[in-house]
Amino acid sequence: MRWIVSLPLLTLLACAPEAGEQAADEPAEAAAPEPARPSVNLDADGITVPAQPSSALIEVPFGTARAEVEDALASALGSIKDRGANTECPAGPVSTTSYDGIVLNFQRDRFIGWLADGGDYIPAMTRKELAASSGGLTAVEGSSLGAEYYLGKDGEPVISFLFDGPGEGARVTRLWAGTNCIFR
Repeated sequence: MRWIVSLPLLTLLACAPEAGEQAADEPAEAAAPEPARPSVNLDADGITVPAQPSSALIEVPFGTARAEVEDALASALGSIKDRGANTECPAGPVSTTSYDGIVLNFQRDRFIGWLADGGDYIPAMTRKELAASSGGLTAVEGSSLGAEYYLGKDGEPVISFLFDGPGEGARVTRLWAGTNCIFR
């Protein structure tokens, strides 16, 4: 199961001076625009960076070594904001690498899960729109987390979604796959 999340293109906007003129505060040579960060696919079994004009497809499945994951995803996720550990996770001790809006989870130095809780990783769709575009969501009955649903089949890797309310117009507040420290 794959959920595609597109990160914004980072572009520099400037007013162009008239032909033959140069703005007083503009350097003689304008800086090159910052390259766009590629989009990422948040998958039920890892993360994929689609092929770009200057690079090949990058697949980062769960089970990949931490150093390889961080190296492979550096251009798509940006700079690391924090590294941490949770020794009280129900699944056992988990180490984390945090970026803006997404946290990667590791156990015994292996990639085991991701959790997106902000930025461009959160789909801007209502639950009804998300269910229609993905072929359906399954409710987690009696979830202590609130309006929790998942995309995928029981017994297979899934992507879980937490919504801000029970109605069809509710919006996603978090999504995750793999092993996460979610206390129920």
